[in-house]
Amino acid sequence: MIPVSLTERSKNLDRLIQKVSHLAETEGDHDSIISGLSFHNRMSPTDSTHCIYSMGLSLVLQGQKEVIIGDNVYQCHEGHSMLTMMDLPVTSRIINASSQKPFLAVLLLLDIQVVNELVANLPVEAKTIISNDSHESFSVEFVDISLIDAVMRLVKMLDEPKMIPHLADLVKKEIIIRLLNSSQGISFTPTGKVWFGKSKDSSNRELAKKQFRTTHPYG
Repeated sequence: MIPVSLTERSKNLDRLIQKVSHLAETEGDHDSIISGLSFHNRMSPTDSTHCIYSMGLSLVLQGQKEVIIGDNVYQCHEGHSMLTMMDLPVTSRIINASSQKPFLAVLLLLDIQVVNELVANLPVEAKTIISNDSHESFSVEFVDISLIDAVMRLVKMLDEPKMIPHLADLVKKEIIIRLLNSSQGISFTPTGKVWFGKSKDSSNRELAKKQFRTTHPYG
């Protein structure tokens, strides 16, 4: 028997897929009226693209994407979340997509100032626990039901535009707080500021950023 939690997760993910399918019916990148929130649709596999990933969270809802960062190759399947902790030059491509079942993803860019404000308000013991963990500048995880629910509430807010100025930022903060307490948690310096992932050679990273063209992360 399938655990109830997985059944509920699957149902909630399906609801989010249906919602995003309507918001991104055509192939391409679709910005929303909520700042930082966008939807992405690809109806066929793509060639490898060089681009910059900005700090943000994305949920892969359908299809499969491959991301290459340095020597690391990440396979991002439906139901995975991708968290980027810093501006990163990457090579990516869509592997699995069709007109019948397109690649679909939600992207939420994160505001570093908001993240730092939330970190400052965390209890000291919470900061200690999180900062003791080791976190990469890019990670792929199996998205949990609480994060799916929070993203769904943000997306559904597009049906009530009058509520966006009052509630959107609150839901964004909830998403960040859930990330802080997840396996993809954000690391901090002893002063409590966000630590932007592991970087062995920042000068090489800056050079690569100048050589790569900036695009939406699903282009």
